[in-house]
Amino acid sequence: MSELTAQSAAPPTKLIIDTDPGIDDALAICLALGDPKADVLALTTVFGNSPDVRIMSDNAQKVLNIAKRSTVPIREGAATPLVTSSSRASYISECMKAQSVMIHGSDGLGDVQPSLPGKWTPCDESAAECIVRLARAHPGEVTLVMLGPLTNLALALMICSNLTELLKQVVVMGGALFSPRGNEINTPDSNRGNVTSSAEANIYKDPFSARKVIKAGFEPDRLVFVTLDLTTQTNYECSQIRDMLAAAGPLGRFLGSAHEHYVDVYVNRFGRGKVPFHDSCAVFYALSGGSFTTSDVSMDIETRGELCFGMTVVDGRAPALRGPANVRVCTGIVVDDLYGSIQRSVNALNNA
Repeated sequence: MSELTAQSAAPPTKLIIDTDPGIDDALAICLALGDPKADVLALTTVFGNSPDVRIMSDNAQKVLNIAKRSTVPIREGAATPLVTSSSRASYISECMKAQSVMIHGSDGLGDVQPSLPGKWTPCDESAAECIVRLARAHPGEVTLVMLGPLTNLALALMICSNLTELLKQVVVMGGALFSPRGNEINTPDSNRGNVTSSAEANIYKDPFSARKVIKAGFEPDRLVFVTLDLTTQTNYECSQIRDMLAAAGPLGRFLGSAHEHYVDVYVNRFGRGKVPFHDSCAVFYALSGGSFTTSDVSMDIETRGELCFGMTVVDGRAPALRGPANVRVCTGIVVDDLYGSIQRSVNALNNA
């Protein structure tokens, strides 16, 4: 059997996408839904791009509806961080409100008019319980893609002591390795983080859960971080996706309109030269890891620092000088592979 035949005969990757559906999440979800290499078992929702998790659940349903995949189950998850003081909770909530409305619009999806129809139907099973149930039903087969704070996974680890053995892989969009990512002070990427000078948003909003996940005992090849260092290598403005979306029916027009809001914020308010595909990079890694270069590192999360709360701390010293590697980080990507995958998925959903 040829290598190509073997690849085509491989069963699709079973995915759970844990998400706080804003604009980039919506595109990432569609990337998975339209890719024949993916079998999306469920969407699980978490606070993040809105402090109101019900808005996130409703947005997940709206995206599934317009993608004509409304039967994919949604399970609602954490509405608050795992551990926090009242002052920290207030600060994080206010930070999320200000940031999410600016980047994602008041409805979380770019305030595209008319707004998409869809309300999530509440279910007794929580996101964490869903993750555990599906991992037990398909041991060693489920890849969990985390596109928001890691709270639901931390809760699932508390429910199921051997979850690290049951999951095939966890892919996290979160963290930032090095600073500065820009070339000089006063550039948009001159800091390590994007929500504070030190921290990336998904980790900052619940660093205690992030620390619990990386301390859970996953082998590096089964806990992969797709950080800002990687995602900022991509650029919506240079991907030729805008024209494709305009021609891809109601779904494409929705995604295109939402991304015009996203582009306006990144370019005109943040002054960025690039508009990254943050969450799509994580989904793409779960399906096409061969398009990435990676490195295994020793990582920890700062949970007590006054100035560095939520910082992703990586020990970049030689292996003999640092602790054992506990995380695999993505350092490079073939961007044209990502762009092509997004286009194929959206077109497939439009033509279904």
